[in-house]
Amino acid sequence: MEKAVSSLTEVMSVISNALLLPVLLAELVCLGWVLVSLGGFLREWAGRRHRRRVLTGLVAACDDPNMESSDLWKRLLTASHPMTSVLVAGLPVRSVTADVVKKRLTDLESSVADALSRLSFLTRIGPMLGLLGTLIPLGPALTGLSAGNIQQLSSNLVVAFAATVVGLVVSCLAYGIGMVRRAWYGRDMDDLDYVLSRLYPEEPSRAAEANVGP
Repeated sequence: MEKAVSSLTEVMSVISNALLLPVLLAELVCLGWVLVSLGGFLREWAGRRHRRRVLTGLVAACDDPNMESSDLWKRLLTASHPMTSVLVAGLPVRSVTADVVKKRLTDLESSVADALSRLSFLTRIGPMLGLLGTLIPLGPALTGLSAGNIQQLSSNLVVAFAATVVGLVVSCLAYGIGMVRRAWYGRDMDDLDYVLSRLYPEEPSRAAEANVGP
């Protein structure tokens, strides 16, 4: 029985040690990924004021009682905002139905959700990889301690602590970027939804029919 347990422990130790290199490589990939995301976030932050001014102007135009739908549509077409560009790309005139534009808005919401989900993935995977990178070297470190090999102990502890720090840095950066972008995009999507509701108001008869019971 003891021999079987010893054999299983040895196999698991070999597997654990073999996972150390992939875990550390995965951490470096995640770190590079989040640093690229940080660069994009800073660039987006630099132009955030202008983008908000564009959407604020569209909302103000919607509230103007003298603004015609055709003029509002032209302003939406020429708005210098990434979301509006995606929304009206290939739609030069306002001859499309409301379903087409609202479907594009739904697709835009899905794209935004996908972008935020990647940051959520980094937020969760960073500490996991950091924990794996911390625990795996502890086995050889304890072995070195029992054998009196201080060099082996110290080198493995350095790897363990470095993996923890990198994993937490990845998670913190991804969480911060995702939290701010979630607030930004939520506000922008609300404004776009409001603009579209002004461009394509519900017909009174259809609304009245919806409120009438059987």
